[in-house]
Amino acid sequence: MKKIIFDNKINLLYLFISFFCLVFLLGLDNISFQNTKWLHIGEPSMHQLGWYFFKNDIWRFPFGSNPNYGIEFGSSIVFSDSIPILALLFKPFKPIISGNFQYFSFWYFLCFFLQLYFSFKIIKKITNSVPHSFLLDLSFF
Repeated sequence: MKKIIFDNKINLLYLFISFFCLVFLLGLDNISFQNTKWLHIGEPSMHQLGWYFFKNDIWRFPFGSNPNYGIEFGSSIVFSDSIPILALLFKPFKPIISGNFQYFSFWYFLCFFLQLYFSFKIIKKITNSVPHSFLLDLSFF
């Protein structure tokens, strides 16, 4: 029982650290799913554009096909680097989400959290010490 409670505290701490890193990286204004201004500068604009075309297209087979973005044959959400897993996950919610929806800030948050979580688990498996695992995990991060 003590192990479950302690692991949950670690996970909550990692969620807080991940959110702090996200705010530090993107800024508090850019975390919103509705704010796409930070994606219009440089390479991220191409990722957002690929997502925009995929979101506004009909469902096609094979899933992920995106012929309106680029050439007609061989175009896919995969080739636009728009995080295909999240693109396929959020496409059914097109009627609910607004036109300027972005999920890239959520992806950054998820990357921060999963890096902390899995590195903690790996180090804990090797050292069998929670405090050492936590300190080593933060030093790698």
